[in-house]
Amino acid sequence: MTSVKQLFFSRFKKGWLYQYKVWKSAIDWVVWLYILLPALAIFIYQYYLLFLGQVEWARVVPIELTWVLLFLLSWTGGMRLFIEEGDLLFLRQQKRWLLGLMRLGIMYSMVKNLFFTIIVFILLYPFWVVYGDMFNSEVALFFVFMFVFRFILQFSRQFIEVTYHGWWSIVANGLFFISMLFVYYLYCANSFTSKLVLTFLLSVILFSLYKKRMRTTWCFYQDCLREEHYRLRLTMFFVGATGYKADKSFFKRTKPLLLFPKSMRIFKDRSNPNLLTEAFLKFFLRNKTRLMFHLQLTGMFVFALSIAPSWVKWLLLPICMFSSIHSIKTTWRELKAHSFFKLFSFQDHEETTRAVKRAICILALPNCFLFGLIVGISAFSLSVGFFVGVICLVLSYYFITKELWLD
Repeated sequence: MTSVKQLFFSRFKKGWLYQYKVWKSAIDWVVWLYILLPALAIFIYQYYLLFLGQVEWARVVPIELTWVLLFLLSWTGGMRLFIEEGDLLFLRQQKRWLLGLMRLGIMYSMVKNLFFTIIVFILLYPFWVVYGDMFNSEVALFFVFMFVFRFILQFSRQFIEVTYHGWWSIVANGLFFISMLFVYYLYCANSFTSKLVLTFLLSVILFSLYKKRMRTTWCFYQDCLREEHYRLRLTMFFVGATGYKADKSFFKRTKPLLLFPKSMRIFKDRSNPNLLTEAFLKFFLRNKTRLMFHLQLTGMFVFALSIAPSWVKWLLLPICMFSSIHSIKTTWRELKAHSFFKLFSFQDHEETTRAVKRAICILALPNCFLFGLIVGISAFSLSVGFFVGVICLVLSYYFITKELWLD
């Protein structure tokens, strides 16, 4: 390669060709003919009816739900730099080439985020303009804000990933999530002028983060690992959809975490149900990715229950409770499929079911109580919120112990 641009476009072409091969191997003409094309036709027709204002169910959908959806989508994706481990031989020594490749990668990520934001806004445009009575100027400003907001998230998450480790990473990610949730709420709750000022301030912050990212070249190995993860993400998704789970270390961690740092015993009685409950809890709480997803999901549900209209809160409450319980339940499927767990004799019997359900109760019931408390406080008062929280706690406990089905 004679220039940085040639190197970038070569890797860009190779990366997209690989993704195309993965898609082609997973989705054949039968899937297109009998599933995707009919679904696309139905979607286009429904979208046409949305634009005409002839869809009745869209009138009862609160506009705040679209804000929650956009906040959730803003945490997806990542920023590409297109560097590889082999670049240690040349690019790591040639700063001009390395910075040029990083700059082109960031520009590519910016264009990709731009198209993603455009598609999402096109899909939600009828809800805002036709049914929500928003002005086009408000939608345009919201578009700029979401583009800047999403890119700030991607820059900041990379800095947190390479700067903090162990339980400090969990604390940093939690504080960052809360702060960005507060910024998002400020935008949604203020006037047009305040939104304009906030968007301008975020644009200045975005530019400063870009300059800082271009100066941060000491995390070369972490950037290479992140690039490999982005390249194989689609492959891992399709492989995971088949039910195959990659081998992971059961309780391995490089540094002690905040929760159970010395492998302390939770239960003094070392019976089989207690051991299984303890294994489930540690398997869930020691995994940073799983724990952060659970905390982010909880924060998103709290945010949705806080800003939704009064009558919508009561519809969202059981949905949030069931979703939280189900997300924790999926950990049991991962635990059963783990290679370490398979070393022991295991049978699905009543004792095992009770132990797993007890672990799910320990992890899920605080969330269910919190959801009920938020709904009761925002709709009525603190005393009503506590009463609703207790009711949600009891109903969730009954559902988990009596009705929840473990697969």
